[in-house]
Amino acid sequence: MNNTDISHYRDVYFQLPLFFRNLRRSTFGVYHREKGFGLLHHASPGELPGRKIWTLGTGDDGKVTNENLTLDGAGNIEVQAGPLPVQTDFLRLDPGETRTWEEAWLPVAGMQKTHLASNADFTVSGNGKGQLLIQCHGSHAPAVFRSAGKTVEFTPQPGRQIEAEGDCADWRITDPDGWTLLGSDPETVRKTELKGQTEKIDLNTAEAEYLQGLYLEEDGRGSAAVAHYQTALKIDASYSPALAALGARELLLGHPSEARKLFEKALWKNRRSPEYSYYLGVCCLLLGEEKEAEFQLERACCSADWRPAAAARLAELFFRQRRGEALEKLLKNPETENNIELLETAALYAFTRGRQTEEIFRKIKAAAPENPLPELLQGHYDFPETFDVRHLLIAAERLSVHGMEETARQLAAQYQDRDPIAAYLSGNIELAERHSPAGSFPPPELAGRLESISAAHPEAARCHYYCGLLRAVREDWTSAAAAWERAWQLGLRDPELCRNLGIYWWNVADDPAKAAEFYAAGFRPDEVNYKYVSEYDQLLEQLKATETRRKLFAALPEKLKANSYVLLRMAELKFSEGDPEAALKLLKGRRFVLCEGKRMTGALFIAANHELGGRAMAAGDPVKALAYYEAAMSYPHDLGVGRRTGKFDMKTKYLILSALTAAGRRDEAESRREKWLRECAELDIEFSTLAVIRWECGVPFPSPLLEENNHYHDLIKERKYEQ
Repeated sequence: MNNTDISHYRDVYFQLPLFFRNLRRSTFGVYHREKGFGLLHHASPGELPGRKIWTLGTGDDGKVTNENLTLDGAGNIEVQAGPLPVQTDFLRLDPGETRTWEEAWLPVAGMQKTHLASNADFTVSGNGKGQLLIQCHGSHAPAVFRSAGKTVEFTPQPGRQIEAEGDCADWRITDPDGWTLLGSDPETVRKTELKGQTEKIDLNTAEAEYLQGLYLEEDGRGSAAVAHYQTALKIDASYSPALAALGARELLLGHPSEARKLFEKALWKNRRSPEYSYYLGVCCLLLGEEKEAEFQLERACCSADWRPAAAARLAELFFRQRRGEALEKLLKNPETENNIELLETAALYAFTRGRQTEEIFRKIKAAAPENPLPELLQGHYDFPETFDVRHLLIAAERLSVHGMEETARQLAAQYQDRDPIAAYLSGNIELAERHSPAGSFPPPELAGRLESISAAHPEAARCHYYCGLLRAVREDWTSAAAAWERAWQLGLRDPELCRNLGIYWWNVADDPAKAAEFYAAGFRPDEVNYKYVSEYDQLLEQLKATETRRKLFAALPEKLKANSYVLLRMAELKFSEGDPEAALKLLKGRRFVLCEGKRMTGALFIAANHELGGRAMAAGDPVKALAYYEAAMSYPHDLGVGRRTGKFDMKTKYLILSALTAAGRRDEAESRREKWLRECAELDIEFSTLAVIRWECGVPFPSPLLEENNHYHDLIKERKYEQ
C-alpha cells in the first residue's frame, strides 16, 4: 500500500469466533461479538475497488484455528469483497507493472479494550486512568495533542509513540492552527464503557437464519443457503435482507420475473437501499420494462458504491433506446474514467452512429490495456498468439448483442481452430465438438449464448458439458448435473466430464460409490492430472478400496508419479498399510507451492515418526525412539508448515518426555517440561471453535487437534509420562 503503514497491527490477535460483516458493501471488517472488538475497513468501490482482510491459521476446510498458525505465512487466507471486475483491476498485475493505491485499516472503538480511535495517520489508546498513547503511522507536519487542558507538541514519524496525560472521553490531535486531525467521540466512548458482555443472538430469529444462509453462500453453498433464507421469511415475511438474498439467487439462475417480486418486497420496507434499487432495475431491464428500469437505476446512481454498476446498466438502456444525449451525459461524469462496461457501450454506440470514437478508445485502453474492443471496431483483427482469446470472445458477444452479429461471427471464426468456444460462436458446431475440453472454460458472459446453441443442437455433447460448467458457476448444481448427464448419455467420456460428475455425486449428492464409477470411467493415465489422481485416491480411501488404490498408482506414468501431491497420496497409502518408513522416504525432499500440501504432509510426517518411535519404545530402545520424536518436531525439506511455541505439538512433546524418562535422562525431561509449560502459560490464546453462526450461538465445534493439544498438555502437567 502507498503511504500507509499498517505494521502496528502485526501483534493484534483475534480470538475466534470471527464474523465477516457487510461483505458486499462499503464497510467491511471482522468483529468479535463476544469480546466486543474488531477491525473495521471502510472503502468506497467507486474510489477504492475491493476490500480485503487477512486471517491467519486457515485450515483445508476453510475454518480458522490456532493450530494452523504458521511462521512462514502458509495457511493464511485473503477474503475479498466488492464487485469482482473492479477487484481484479488490482489483483492481476502484468510482468513489470506497478500499481499503488491508498487504503487504511481502522480498528473499531473498543478493540483490545484500550483502543479509542484510529485513522491513516494516528491510533490513540488509553488505560482509563488518565494515560493515553498516540501511535504515529506516517510522516506529518507538526501536530498537537490536546486533552484535559494540557497540550503536547510532537512531529509524527512512522512508528513513533507518544505518551500523554488526558481524558479518554475528550481529546484531540490538531495541526498547529487548531484544525482537528483526529478526535474523540464521547458518545462512542460512553457506549464502549457501558457495553459489557454482549448478549448472544436468539437463534430463532429471522436475522439468525439469514446469517446462517449468508455463511453458506459465502462458502459456495448457495443451494443450501436458500433453505435458511426461506426459514427467515417464515419467521418475518418482510425481512428485507432475506428477500434480497433470494432475489439475487433467482436473478443468478436466470429468473428475473421471480427476482423482481422479491426485490420489490425488499424495497418496500427499505426504500432508500441503493442495492435493492439496482437489482430491481436490472430485473426490469431484463424484462423489457424500460421506464421502471431507468427510474430504479437512477436511484441506485445516487450511491457512490452502486454508481459504477448502475451507470453501466443505464448505458445499455440508453443504447437500446438510441438516446445519445443521455449516454453522453453519463460519460461527462469524472467517475466514468474506469467504468469499462459503460465505456464499451459508449464506444459501440458511437461506432454504430458514425461518431468520433478516439477519446472513448483512449479511455478504454487506459483503464484496461488488454481490452480488444477498440482494435476490433477499427478493423484490426490480428492479435499476438499469446493474447487471451477469452477477451476476444467476450468482445464478440458484446458486438453480437448490440446488433453486429456478422462481425462477431467473423471474429470468432478466426480463432475457431484454437478455441472450442470460438468455434461454437462462429457456428462451426462440428469443429467445436472435435476440440478437447481440457483447459477450456467458457467465460460466464457467454452463458446465455451457449445455452441457446445447446438448445439448437441437442446432439452437441461437449456443448452440454460447457453449459454444465457455467451452471455450476451459478451454484445451480442440479441443473449442471443434468447437462453433464446429457453429455454422458450422448457418449462423451472425457476425463473432465467424468471428474465433474464425480465431484457432483461425491460432494453434492453424497453418493461416493457412484462418484467412484465416474472417476473410474474417465481415468486415462496419460490424460489426467494430479488433481484427478488425488481426488480419485481420496474417494477410494473413503470407500476402503485399498487394492484399487494400488492399481491406480501402478498405472500412472513416471512423470505423474513424481508430482508432489501424487507422492503424498502414495505415502499415505504406504502409511495406512503399516509401512511408515516407506511413507517418510516418499515425503523426503518434496516441495509444495500450496499450503494445503504442506499441512497434509506435515500431519503425515509427524504421524509416521510417532509410529516409528512407538515401535522403538516397544522394542526397549528409548534412545532410538527419542530420535524419531525429535524428528517429528523438525521441518521436512521446504515444508514450512510451521512449529509454534505454546500449546502446539503437545503430543510430540509428551512422547519426547516419555522417551527421555525411559532413557534415564530425568533432569533433561524436567527442564523441557518446565520450559514448555511456561511457554503454554505465556503464549496461550483463549480459543474455542464454534459451529454454524460462529459468534452468535456458542455451540462448540469439534476440533480434534485442539482437543489433542489440550489433552496432552494436561498429561504433561500431571507427569503422566513418568508412568
